[in-house]
Amino acid sequence: MVHESFDALNLRDYQRDAIDFVISSLKEKNGAILESPTGSGKTIMGLVSAISFARESKKKILYLTRTNSQQSQVIEEIRVIQKFLDIKATAIQGRGNLCPLYREIENEDDFTSESLSKMCSSRKKKVVEGHQDACRFYNSRVKSDEIKNRIITELISPEEVYEELVPLEICPYESIKYAMRDAEICIMPYSYFLNPGIAPSVLYNWRASRESIVIILDEAHNLPELSRGIFSFKITMRQIELVEKECADYGDPEFLPRIRATDICEYIRNAIIDMEKERLSEQEESRIMFQDFIDYIQISGKLTGENLDYIIGGLDTLGDSIEEAKEKLGKVPRSHVKTLASELKFCFNAEESNYIAIIRKDNGGVFEAYCLDPSIVLKPLQESATIHLSGTLRPFDIYCRMTGFEDLPAKAVENVFPEENLLIGYKRGIGTRFSDLNSEMFQKIGEEIQSIIQSIKRKTIVFFPSRNLMNQVIEIIGNKGILVDSGDMDQIDLMHLISKFKKGNRPLFTVIGGRLSEGINLPGKLLEIVILAGIPYPKPDVKQRTIMAYYDHLYGRGWDYAVTFPTLVKMRQTIGRLIRNVDDRGVALILDERAEIFKDYLRGLREFIDVRNEIANFFVE
Repeated sequence: MVHESFDALNLRDYQRDAIDFVISSLKEKNGAILESPTGSGKTIMGLVSAISFARESKKKILYLTRTNSQQSQVIEEIRVIQKFLDIKATAIQGRGNLCPLYREIENEDDFTSESLSKMCSSRKKKVVEGHQDACRFYNSRVKSDEIKNRIITELISPEEVYEELVPLEICPYESIKYAMRDAEICIMPYSYFLNPGIAPSVLYNWRASRESIVIILDEAHNLPELSRGIFSFKITMRQIELVEKECADYGDPEFLPRIRATDICEYIRNAIIDMEKERLSEQEESRIMFQDFIDYIQISGKLTGENLDYIIGGLDTLGDSIEEAKEKLGKVPRSHVKTLASELKFCFNAEESNYIAIIRKDNGGVFEAYCLDPSIVLKPLQESATIHLSGTLRPFDIYCRMTGFEDLPAKAVENVFPEENLLIGYKRGIGTRFSDLNSEMFQKIGEEIQSIIQSIKRKTIVFFPSRNLMNQVIEIIGNKGILVDSGDMDQIDLMHLISKFKKGNRPLFTVIGGRLSEGINLPGKLLEIVILAGIPYPKPDVKQRTIMAYYDHLYGRGWDYAVTFPTLVKMRQTIGRLIRNVDDRGVALILDERAEIFKDYLRGLREFIDVRNEIANFFVE
């Protein structure tokens, strides 16, 4: 039962049931999976469950969010709880956002968290040795109990801490890190804690272990792709140029007779170019073996395997020297040579069963190593108690197997909002599969969208499965009176676009899975119609085909894992923008007759016969 200390939250019955389920599952299985629609109070349900369980079992709570901006909602919810419950909490971001010094030193954005950590450690050491000028922000005030207590009792956001402390020449990152020690709850981005180089230091500084924390995984449907990205990398022509320049700037050492560091760059460049010519022909990309890449490098440089292994070790040592040299010069100790050496080491020892190698034509040639199995990255999380939250996690068995959390109990919260408040349907005679997309179909899609916008006159966002389709439709119907998310807007321009949409009557065109598909809050009549101009099936590229084959081999359902699950997530997240509370009403129209196959997962899905009249009548009722 939910403890009476949370009575002030006025929890609804379905929230109490969900909280009881999560607490019970944590006790029995050390974790729970909870799917609940947007606006149902997932954050509160997750927090109340975690606090109840953690206090009883003497654990701390780690709340992971997908982006820094999504921390804001969690902070607001915890502040509400702090009004009637004594909870100490803090939110932290990476040094890239919170270190006021590194941008003064070098105005670049490609530093790794590891390089910034090295710079920070080096400068703190110098300060301790008496050289305060090494970092004027690192001083005794970063361990001020007054600042610490304000951070954890008032839950000041990282942005607010930065704005308040930097003018006082106090490091916001170190101040939050110090405050963490006394925090019961810590909020941070996924990318921060899933990084295997950062997580141990986070736990050490927090005076915690993996076994002593409860992790809340917010928007957990993002976990598979997020974790794949952490262990994947690309070697591009631009990267090789940067490595080449760095080698030349630092003496271009000779590793073997008549083979210098810059020669290795040339061998790698030639290997990618040769593979592109021989393996791709008319194709844009192709799967290769990691050993193929190694072989091509050896052939280009006339090297033995032993020679190449020795050279990679030499590059690694050179990278260390470059980082040390930069550190002595007061720069951020980032080495492109070091990064390349690590990537080559990976290729030399890669497990072909869990990763794939791809050669691609982009920008003169690209080699990519891609992680197939997200459960590899997520395995360390299984040492902790976990709460998985999202509005889109079904089919549960697919999510559980993809992430490696196969034994956790799962619950879907349904019937939160009146079913009659959402009308969801699809239109026959329209399809967005590649074979359907011709000038006639583009015209049909454009006319259907234009007809609804002009006749219904309700707040409408049109989500396209690709930017190319969006541009084709705009070319047909024109962009007069339409707001368009161009895809290259910075955060300020994007917020300005959303503000225009809220204040005016113009429809907004964007893409499914983009920044407007999740996280924006458009309650009530700020959004009444969502049009999905097609089904967002993943692009059938090398990655997708290999993921399908991988899961087909494991479970015999490759299509469900590689196509159905990610497509459903995107569709349900997009439709979920409409209904945020019990009073919201809206229509979701899917312009693709294939939508019918998702009827088991899209509650209330029906075929629209007369689209305009059915939508108009819905708003009259």
